[in-house]
Amino acid sequence: MAKKIKAHSLTGQITPELMRTAFRNVKRNRGAAGIDKISPGAPGLALMRCLKDGTYQSLPLKRVHIPNGDGKTRPLGIPAVRDRVAQEVIRQLLCPLFERIFHDDSYGFRPGRNCHMAVVRVIELRRQGRARPPTRLAFFSQTKSITKTRKDEITKKTKNDCGSGRFS
Repeated sequence: MAKKIKAHSLTGQITPELMRTAFRNVKRNRGAAGIDKISPGAPGLALMRCLKDGTYQSLPLKRVHIPNGDGKTRPLGIPAVRDRVAQEVIRQLLCPLFERIFHDDSYGFRPGRNCHMAVVRVIELRRQGRARPPTRLAFFSQTKSITKTRKDEITKKTKNDCGSGRFS
Protein backbone atom coordinates (compact mmCIF):
# COMPACT_ATOMS: atom_id res chain seq x y z
CA MET A 1 0.00 0.00 0.00
CA ALA A 2 1.25 3.48 -0.85
CA LYS A 3 2.48 5.69 1.95
CA LYS A 4 -0.30 7.91 3.30
CA ILE A 5 0.37 11.58 2.63
CA LYS A 6 -1.31 14.18 4.83
CA ALA A 7 -0.99 17.77 3.68
CA HIS A 8 -1.83 20.26 6.40
CA SER A 9 -1.26 23.23 4.15
CA LEU A 10 -0.61 22.91 0.47
CA THR A 11 0.15 26.61 0.21
CA GLY A 12 2.91 26.11 2.77
CA GLN A 13 4.57 23.75 0.29
CA ILE A 14 4.90 26.43 -2.40
CA THR A 15 8.61 27.23 -2.44
CA PRO A 16 10.91 29.15 -4.78
CA GLU A 17 12.29 25.79 -5.99
CA LEU A 18 8.77 24.53 -6.79
CA MET A 19 8.14 27.78 -8.70
CA ARG A 20 11.38 27.32 -10.69
CA THR A 21 10.46 23.71 -11.51
CA ALA A 22 6.98 24.76 -12.64
CA PHE A 23 8.48 27.52 -14.78
CA ARG A 24 10.95 25.11 -16.41
CA ASN A 25 8.07 22.72 -17.22
CA VAL A 26 6.04 25.54 -18.79
CA LYS A 27 9.04 26.82 -20.76
CA ARG A 28 9.87 23.29 -21.98
CA ASN A 29 6.36 23.08 -23.48
CA ARG A 30 7.17 26.11 -25.69
CA GLY A 31 3.60 27.43 -25.67
CA ALA A 32 2.42 30.62 -27.32
CA ALA A 33 2.14 33.89 -25.43
CA GLY A 34 -1.25 34.48 -23.84
CA ILE A 35 -3.30 37.65 -23.54
CA ASP A 36 -0.38 39.25 -21.67
CA LYS A 37 1.74 38.83 -24.86
CA ILE A 38 4.62 37.58 -22.73
CA SER A 39 6.63 34.55 -23.74
CA PRO A 40 7.82 32.35 -20.88
CA GLY A 41 10.19 34.34 -18.67
CA ALA A 42 11.39 33.84 -15.11
CA PRO A 43 8.69 33.26 -12.47
CA GLY A 44 8.22 36.09 -10.03
CA LEU A 45 8.05 36.09 -6.28
CA ALA A 46 4.85 38.12 -6.64
CA LEU A 47 3.12 35.12 -8.22
CA MET A 48 4.33 32.91 -5.37
CA ARG A 49 3.00 35.40 -2.78
CA CYS A 50 -0.39 35.57 -4.53
CA LEU A 51 -0.66 31.77 -4.60
CA LYS A 52 0.29 31.51 -0.93
CA ASP A 53 -2.02 34.23 0.38
CA GLY A 54 -5.01 33.30 -1.80
CA THR A 55 -5.18 36.53 -3.79
CA TYR A 56 -4.18 35.00 -7.14
CA GLN A 57 -6.53 35.89 -10.00
CA SER A 58 -6.05 34.40 -13.46
CA LEU A 59 -6.07 36.59 -16.54
CA PRO A 60 -8.60 36.12 -19.36
CA LEU A 61 -7.66 33.63 -22.07
CA LYS A 62 -6.39 34.75 -25.45
CA ARG A 63 -8.90 33.38 -27.99
CA VAL A 64 -7.55 32.12 -31.30
CA HIS A 65 -9.15 29.94 -33.95
CA ILE A 66 -7.28 26.90 -35.20
CA PRO A 67 -8.04 24.69 -38.22
CA ASN A 68 -10.37 21.81 -37.45
CA GLY A 69 -9.32 19.60 -40.35
CA ASP A 70 -12.54 19.80 -42.31
CA GLY A 71 -12.00 23.34 -43.53
CA LYS A 72 -13.59 24.83 -40.42
CA THR A 73 -11.93 26.29 -37.34
CA ARG A 74 -12.47 25.84 -33.64
CA PRO A 75 -11.77 28.28 -30.82
CA LEU A 76 -8.78 27.71 -28.55
CA GLY A 77 -8.08 29.60 -25.32
CA ILE A 78 -4.41 30.31 -24.56
CA PRO A 79 -3.68 31.16 -20.92
CA ALA A 80 -1.13 33.77 -19.90
CA VAL A 81 2.30 32.41 -18.99
CA ARG A 82 1.89 33.24 -15.30
CA ASP A 83 -1.40 31.30 -15.29
CA ARG A 84 0.33 28.28 -16.83
CA VAL A 85 3.03 28.48 -14.15
CA ALA A 86 0.35 28.71 -11.43
CA GLN A 87 -1.48 25.70 -12.91
CA GLU A 88 1.76 23.72 -12.99
CA VAL A 89 2.49 24.56 -9.33
CA ILE A 90 -0.98 23.33 -8.33
CA ARG A 91 -0.59 20.22 -10.48
CA GLN A 92 2.70 19.38 -8.77
CA LEU A 93 1.10 19.80 -5.35
CA LEU A 94 -2.07 17.81 -6.07
CA CYS A 95 -0.68 14.93 -8.16
CA PRO A 96 0.82 13.03 -5.21
CA LEU A 97 -2.47 13.34 -3.31
CA PHE A 98 -4.76 12.22 -6.12
CA GLU A 99 -2.57 9.77 -8.02
CA ARG A 100 -2.77 7.14 -5.28
CA ILE A 101 -6.60 7.12 -5.21
CA PHE A 102 -7.03 6.61 -8.95
CA HIS A 103 -7.89 3.15 -10.16
CA ASP A 104 -5.03 1.27 -11.85
CA ASP A 105 -7.12 1.08 -15.01
CA SER A 106 -7.63 4.86 -15.15
CA TYR A 107 -5.67 6.36 -18.05
CA GLY A 108 -7.09 9.84 -18.68
CA PHE A 109 -4.61 12.70 -18.28
CA ARG A 110 -2.31 10.79 -15.95
CA PRO A 111 1.48 10.93 -15.97
CA GLY A 112 3.01 8.22 -18.14
CA ARG A 113 -0.35 7.04 -19.49
CA ASN A 114 -2.26 7.70 -22.69
CA CYS A 115 -5.34 6.62 -24.62
CA HIS A 116 -3.40 4.01 -26.61
CA MET A 117 -2.41 2.29 -23.38
CA ALA A 118 -6.07 2.34 -22.29
CA VAL A 119 -7.16 0.63 -25.51
CA VAL A 120 -4.45 -2.02 -25.10
CA ARG A 121 -5.61 -2.62 -21.51
CA VAL A 122 -9.28 -3.00 -22.56
CA ILE A 123 -8.27 -5.52 -25.23
CA GLU A 124 -6.15 -7.38 -22.66
CA LEU A 125 -9.00 -7.51 -20.13
CA ARG A 126 -11.43 -8.59 -22.83
CA ARG A 127 -9.16 -11.47 -23.85
CA GLN A 128 -8.97 -12.54 -20.22
CA GLY A 129 -12.78 -12.47 -20.05
CA ARG A 130 -12.67 -9.83 -17.32
CA ALA A 131 -14.26 -7.00 -19.28
CA ARG A 132 -17.67 -6.79 -20.90
CA PRO A 133 -17.80 -5.32 -24.37
CA PRO A 134 -18.38 -1.59 -24.01
CA THR A 135 -21.86 -0.43 -24.88
CA ARG A 136 -20.62 3.12 -25.19
CA LEU A 137 -17.19 4.72 -25.17
CA ALA A 138 -17.04 8.25 -23.87
CA PHE A 139 -14.03 10.47 -24.36
CA PHE A 140 -14.07 13.76 -22.55
CA SER A 141 -12.15 16.85 -23.48
CA GLN A 142 -9.67 18.20 -20.96
CA THR A 143 -11.73 21.40 -20.90
CA LYS A 144 -14.89 19.70 -19.61
CA SER A 145 -15.62 20.47 -16.00
CA ILE A 146 -16.01 17.89 -13.27
CA THR A 147 -19.65 17.32 -12.41
CA LYS A 148 -20.88 18.33 -8.96
CA THR A 149 -21.38 14.70 -7.96
CA ARG A 150 -17.87 13.69 -9.02
CA LYS A 151 -16.40 16.77 -7.30
CA ASP A 152 -18.19 15.83 -4.05
CA GLU A 153 -16.90 12.26 -4.33
CA ILE A 154 -13.30 13.44 -4.86
CA THR A 155 -13.59 15.94 -2.01
CA LYS A 156 -14.91 13.23 0.34
CA LYS A 157 -12.08 10.82 -0.57
CA THR A 158 -9.37 13.44 -0.08
CA LYS A 159 -10.77 15.31 2.94
CA ASN A 160 -8.60 13.32 5.34
CA ASP A 161 -5.51 14.08 3.29
CA CYS A 162 -5.73 17.82 3.83
CA GLY A 163 -5.83 18.98 7.45
CA SER A 164 -8.42 21.71 6.94
CA GLY A 165 -10.54 19.71 4.50
CA ARG A 166 -9.69 22.41 1.95
CA PHE A 167 -6.83 22.62 -0.50
CA SER A 168 -5.64 25.99 0.72
